[in-house]
Amino acid sequence: MATLTATNYTLVEKAKGLVGGNVISIAEVLEKKNPFLKDAPWVEANDTMSHVVQIRTSLPSGTRRQFNGGISDEEPTSQNKREAIEMLEALAKADKALIDISPNPKKERFKRVKGFLLGLSNSMMSDLLYGNSASNPVYIDGLATRYNSLSLDNVTDNGGSGSYLTSAWIIEWGEETAYLIYPKSNKNLGIEDQDLGVKLVDAPDGNGEMLAYVNHFKIWWGLAVEDDRAVQRIANIDTSGTTPLDIDKVVEAMAKLPNMGSGAVMYVNRDVYAQLAVAAMNKQNGFYTAKDIFGRPVTMFQTMPIHLAEGIINESAVS
Repeated sequence: MATLTATNYTLVEKAKGLVGGNVISIAEVLEKKNPFLKDAPWVEANDTMSHVVQIRTSLPSGTRRQFNGGISDEEPTSQNKREAIEMLEALAKADKALIDISPNPKKERFKRVKGFLLGLSNSMMSDLLYGNSASNPVYIDGLATRYNSLSLDNVTDNGGSGSYLTSAWIIEWGEETAYLIYPKSNKNLGIEDQDLGVKLVDAPDGNGEMLAYVNHFKIWWGLAVEDDRAVQRIANIDTSGTTPLDIDKVVEAMAKLPNMGSGAVMYVNRDVYAQLAVAAMNKQNGFYTAKDIFGRPVTMFQTMPIHLAEGIINESAVS
């Protein structure tokens, strides 16, 4: 089997350039539950709490002329789009007495901290997919909010109907296509774990207060898409098996990517991943199995890895 190598400056790779190992540890924990963070490059925002991308809308075509003929004035045109940064935070409060009586207090406390980080990772994945700032301005606009109609060039209809539908997402990550952002001049990529020590907090049972170890977690982040072609959605996939993912639709979507799928990743839920893992047993259809940089098997289509993203839900039909 072939072995895949990392191509983007991902969260963990970016964190390695920071002083202090705590951010690296947090980044590694976050990536364990969020496949998007394993693949997406992280870019510093060009504004304090948002990021402005410039989208080309037209190019000069030039003037075909003869001798003594004039040349028309032309200018390339573009429009700006502002991408928001989401403030995702949590407070972990652990009863001091309960931690202190543990055989290994540090390990017990870390186990609880890790649970919070994995929960935040799940929230990031959910918001990246389904966040909707129109329903609540605390959210970023996720992929399903941006690409929500079959009339869009980058939404392909798989043809399924009924109550067991989902989507597959193909993303060509890159610093000029689609990437994740963190606040300008933030030394920790927008990620912080502040140990506040022992604090007096309200007891969960409502009867007074108690002493607790308190941690404050902060992840300020966002999604930027400079080139809409870099995100392709294959919608209306029937997970019940009636209308499984059509391989022709995958080829059609890949052909719309800026680089025809070079460096792209497909994200699917568990039902669709099972369909494609079975298909990989027959290499003649373009699917096969390779190993990632950690030696783990990954289902592939042509040169594109397919990653399981359990945050992708069953949804209503996209029309």
